[in-house]
Order: sequence, then structure tokens, then C-alpha cells
Amino acid sequence: MMNGLRAECYKLFHARIFWALILIAGFLSLAMTSLVYLDEKGILIEQITVETGIEESLTGFTMLIESLVEPDAFFIFLFTALLSSFFIAGEYTNGTIKNIVSTGSKRMSIHVSKFIVIWIATILVLLTMVLTFALFSGMYFGFGSFPTAVEWAVASQSFGLTCLIIGAYSGIATCISMVARSAAVAIFALLGFYLIFSTGIDMLAYRYTIFEDLQAYSVFEHMSNISLIDEGAADFVGRLVSITIATIVLFVGVGVLLFQRKDI
Repeated sequence: MMNGLRAECYKLFHARIFWALILIAGFLSLAMTSLVYLDEKGILIEQITVETGIEESLTGFTMLIESLVEPDAFFIFLFTALLSSFFIAGEYTNGTIKNIVSTGSKRMSIHVSKFIVIWIATILVLLTMVLTFALFSGMYFGFGSFPTAVEWAVASQSFGLTCLIIGAYSGIATCISMVARSAAVAIFALLGFYLIFSTGIDMLAYRYTIFEDLQAYSVFEHMSNISLIDEGAADFVGRLVSITIATIVLFVGVGVLLFQRKDI
């Protein structure tokens, strides 16, 4: 298991898709903060300057805390989907998966190793986006006052729960990517999965009770509501942890079963 995990980590840090996503995360942070800065200065659209104190809410430390407390669910899932599609499904295209299986390693170990590496890689990409977003916000609007101990505690708890949900995302992405025969198929399948079980169920929940009940057990719904821990929502953390762990176990287990039965 450990040898397989080391091998997967080695491949990850030599994979172009990983470093490409790191650069994309940094570029997105720069683009978003630059647009906000230009908008506030009235460069993009002519506007009457009104003192609203909005620049205080855009300081580096403030944006760091907000990015940790209110993560972007779609970007995180997109990063996971791209990593797993190119890193896992791409191995079927270039034939690498045959060499991996022929080494004699158990297929369960291979699948679990890939799942863990995708989990770690997505967290690293997310951290890059959060830190660069805070850095560029600080460069444009100043870093502001240092967060309080309470703010750091809430941000740390939120980030820990986000990392746990990323594990569920990674389990889903690894499972689907193992079934797909190419990176392109895996990407479309994962984005379709996200649209159905995130946006689709969310819309249906407004009209049908059964979908509202199903939504309550969705990791996508809990990711979008992760900021509720700051509002002291009762039992929210417990439900989130239970549902996320159950999702990880379900999709990793299904992925292992499918991979073991798959003809390579």
C-alpha cells in the first residue's frame, strides 16, 4: 500500500495537470481581485464614488477568513474532476494502467492510493487559490487587522470540514474516472454528475418532498452550507461528518469493486 502511495505521489508531482491547475488557481485569484479593484476604482464602469467602507471588507486577512469559511463548491469539484480525469482516466488512454496492474499490486491498493492522492492534490490546489486570493487582496486593499482567535477557530473548523468533503468529492471522481475509458469521457461524466446531484436536485427540491429529503443527504448541499457552523446551526457538523464519511465509504467501495471486475 505504502509503495503504491509513494508511486502515485511521485506521478502526481510530475504530472502537468497538477501544476497547470496550481497556475490556473493563482491566475483566477489574480483575475478576480483585479476586476474587483478596477470596479471599485470606477475604471471598468463610470460611477459616482460613495464612501461605503467596502474596501475594508476586501482586505487580505478578511478575504482569507471568508475564503476558508465559504469555499466555492463548484471550483473545488471542478479541480477534483480535472485531476482525476487526466491523472486516472488518462492512464487507460496511454496504457499506463496495464503496467500498474501487471506489477502484481492488489487492485484495491491501486484504487485507494489513487483516491488518497487525488484528495491531497485537490486540497493543495484549493490552498493555492485561497492563499493567492488573500495575497492579491492584500496587495490591492491592504491586509487589514489581524483576525481574532474566534475567527481563526471558525476558519480552521470550516477548512477541516471542507477537506473532509473534498474526500467525498475525490471518492466520487475516482470511482467514475476508473470506469471511464478516457479523460474526456470522465470529465463530461463528472460534470454531468455534479449538475444532476447538485443543481438538478436543488431545483427539484422546491417542488417535490422526496428530492428535498434526498438533498439533506447530499455532500454538495452540505458544502454550500458549510458557513452555517459560524451561525451555530445545531447538529450541522455531526450530520456533515456522518454523511461525508458514508459517501467516501460508498464510492470508494463501489470503485474498488468495479476496478476489480474491470477487464484491462
